[in-house]
Amino acid sequence: MPKKIINAIISSGERAYLCEIKYNSYISDVIEKEEVPVKPTELADYIRSKRKIKRELTHCIDANYCIVLPGAIDAHVHYDDPGFEWREDFYTGTLAAAFGGVTLVADMPCTSIPPIINTENLQHKLQIIKKKAVVDFALWGGVSGTEFEKNTYKKYMYGLKEQGVIGFKTYLISGMDDFTALVPSQLEEVAFIAKELDLPVAVHAEDKAFVERMRAEFQRENRNEITCYCQARGVEAEVLAIKTVIRTAQKTGAHFHVVHLSSKRGLELIEKAQASGIHITTETCPHFLAFTQEDFEKQGSILKTAPPVKFAEDKEALWEGLKNGAISFVATDHAGCDYPKEKSTGSIWTDYGGMPGSELMIPFIFSEGFMKNRLSLHEMQKILSENAARNYRLDSHKGRINLSKDADFVFIDPLEKTKVDQEKLHSKGKYTPFHDRVFKCRIEKIILRGNVIIDHTNLLVDPGFGSYYKSSSIT
Repeated sequence: MPKKIINAIISSGERAYLCEIKYNSYISDVIEKEEVPVKPTELADYIRSKRKIKRELTHCIDANYCIVLPGAIDAHVHYDDPGFEWREDFYTGTLAAAFGGVTLVADMPCTSIPPIINTENLQHKLQIIKKKAVVDFALWGGVSGTEFEKNTYKKYMYGLKEQGVIGFKTYLISGMDDFTALVPSQLEEVAFIAKELDLPVAVHAEDKAFVERMRAEFQRENRNEITCYCQARGVEAEVLAIKTVIRTAQKTGAHFHVVHLSSKRGLELIEKAQASGIHITTETCPHFLAFTQEDFEKQGSILKTAPPVKFAEDKEALWEGLKNGAISFVATDHAGCDYPKEKSTGSIWTDYGGMPGSELMIPFIFSEGFMKNRLSLHEMQKILSENAARNYRLDSHKGRINLSKDADFVFIDPLEKTKVDQEKLHSKGKYTPFHDRVFKCRIEKIILRGNVIIDHTNLLVDPGFGSYYKSSSIT
């Protein structure tokens, strides 16, 4: 006998419907009852009117006219496990994701010890994190410059493919000893192999020579202002690196994905490349959609990331890129730290760069995207779930409320509000630049593979409930 959700508002294309959903671990039926408004104000009025009608008690789950989205995917997280557990571990990271309505995360390969550059390291990590995961997860493989010195990268990439990684993460600039940057010729070699393996190459796109030159100049002058950090890793650094990525993508035919896009000019280059048929995709992050350099100067290192936030024109261009599809989806680049210690070293150059993000992704996008008419319900669903699932070949199970997909749902009440209190975040690092921000929604319930895992503020599953999902490119 299937389980059932009633009174659920679901997006279907550019329309929305009041639906009944039948499911066990997979969705078995979606029954449309009536069409509902799709504009925020009209939809809120509809929900209020429906909630005034007395309803009989039922043994199924009553969504109470909440908007029900497919569980979100955060395809860019650093949960630091194993090796940097004082910053985050896979339990606290996935716990934060769960409370934020994220039902699948994709963990990056570089912030583990050892980094996920080969099968042995992946299996070591998997044995540790699978016991801790609250939500489902996928893994990135990586290619470090260190592997070119040993000439092991090709063998390692083939091995990682067989383990189900969703792609290969690379850096054009890196501050990590165990996961070093690639020079353009090495990126090209990686791209040719990735093309053979039919997997994307993700790139941290900031130009190393530009950043290191600017940073050295400022440090010689003992300059320690936030504006100096922003100039050293400014728009030009991103533009130069994206040009390198586009040239490499054009030459090799590989699928390149630019992570954490932060600038209007970078977006314009990617749009032009996409229009010419080059296979390049990109993502952006909530902090680039919410904050500017002026906010960085006010808040200090709590808002430090690499790349840094840019300017108002960049912020607005990124919103438009999400709406028109040039930017495929939002990811958080979740990377917490030992706060406040690692954010207060006395120098902007050594303060930790990164912040927790998974828990606030849906509330931010819903409130600032949908409720402010920047995004339709359908567009929001695509950038939170569907597009990432498709980009990384997880879409046989994830990303949509469709027959045979995993029964992953997040219930969102647009009539309620959520005030962010950083002390109540579930990440280890209790900090966020969104502290005290009020979002115009509240997450009420999370269902993963047919099981209620979060009900209001209650966690209902144990660590280890999450499952490892492999890219379907291996089948």
